[in-house]
Amino acid sequence: MKEISHKFVDQTGWLDQVLATRVDKVTFIVAGLPMTLKDTSK
Repeated sequence: MKEISHKFVDQTGWLDQVLATRVDKVTFIVAGLPMTLKDTSK
């Protein structure tokens, strides 16, 4: 099961990076608090 979890985390990380290059704004939310990682819409 550990190998499947590792592969899932890796694949979603790559997907997140690809998507982030294609959008204007990326917001990361931790404990309900938003943190802007990227905002090129300004």
